[in-house]
Amino acid sequence: MTPPPVPSMPQVSTRLGVIHVAWDGLGGGGEPMPSDFSVVRVWMQDPLAPGAAVVGHLDAAGSVVVPGQPYGADREFWLTAIDRSGNESAASASAVTATQPVVDTDLIGQVIDGAQHIIDGTIPANAKIVAGTITGGLIQAGAIQAGHIAANAVTADKIAAGTIQAGHIAANAVQADNIAAGAITATKLAATAIDGKTITGANIRTAATGRRLDLQPPGATFPEMRFYPTNGTNYTRLRTRDDQFSGEATFEITSGTNSGSTAASQTTIAAGWMQMQVRNASLSGDNGGLMELAEDYATYGYKHTSSDEQYFWFDSSGRTRHVGKWWDFTTLGPTAGILAGSLTVSSGNSGVTISYGATMTGNMGPVASVRDGATNPNFYWCGTSSTPSSFQMSWSQGGGVYSGKAIYWWSHRH
Repeated sequence: MTPPPVPSMPQVSTRLGVIHVAWDGLGGGGEPMPSDFSVVRVWMQDPLAPGAAVVGHLDAAGSVVVPGQPYGADREFWLTAIDRSGNESAASASAVTATQPVVDTDLIGQVIDGAQHIIDGTIPANAKIVAGTITGGLIQAGAIQAGHIAANAVTADKIAAGTIQAGHIAANAVQADNIAAGAITATKLAATAIDGKTITGANIRTAATGRRLDLQPPGATFPEMRFYPTNGTNYTRLRTRDDQFSGEATFEITSGTNSGSTAASQTTIAAGWMQMQVRNASLSGDNGGLMELAEDYATYGYKHTSSDEQYFWFDSSGRTRHVGKWWDFTTLGPTAGILAGSLTVSSGNSGVTISYGATMTGNMGPVASVRDGATNPNFYWCGTSSTPSSFQMSWSQGGGVYSGKAIYWWSHRH
């Protein structure tokens, strides 16, 4: 099986003592992930003590947070991609980073230490601030800028209810990266808040794992909806394509793979063409039953390889064609619709009874021909009896020229 493309190199950064590992959702050459892509694994190791471990997964462009790493210690990260059948790509290019302390190290041991906070002697006596001496009236207007406020220093309980109004927020001031993960919950959205709105650049899903519906997943080339019945990667899919017939929208339904990863089913519906077929696990080749309907033809049968394909073809000319072989007549049983076969009769016989191998459940209509094996054939022949279990052909022996006779026949049940 062919694994997905090698992912692009992860982008790593560190902030507030944790590491962020981001992926753009593409392969190393900028190509989108294929339709059977599942997830990328995020790997990490200490370059000085190799031993890789998976620290996160991404099923779309995005990032994972890796906490708990010691300050200043290098950590190496790379990605691998996995498809729905479990095939895994080679590793991507790697990136290295290290966490940084929240407090500038130049201050540690100089002005600030872990026990006293401010080391004695670092602030002159006449410059020390007494608790409660700084009030709002002592702060010059505009003196406190955003850069003077530590990250996360202003919390919700420090802001009086109703003090921040819409007019206080500049246009585009609130960006996606300023909203904490999970901060906007369902209860924060008014009923019908997104009715009539257009949602773009979004991957909407009913859950992150387990049984879920995933709308327009990352890496999808066309409009697509996936249905996951379990926590695995074997999903079914609905999508609309525009690359099958010029100017047309083509609807496509694909199943997940079977337990042996040998087959998957696909249904395609276009304006003048429909097909239902069992294909291989990657949906790239024939592997079973087929029904195909078009404006000027229809076919039904089985396709796997050219040596075993068999189907009926009906077209607008009013004619029917069959491709394939027929079963031997002795193995079909009493309900077969058509029996066909051939056998050779020894010379000197004046007739032969051909048995169906079973007593058929309806009246039989045999049609047969005889080929004389003599150099100069000289005989007459005819069918002389027919029952649900056999029919008989008889002939003259041709004026003393005794040669074998070959019987070619078929019989249809009616």
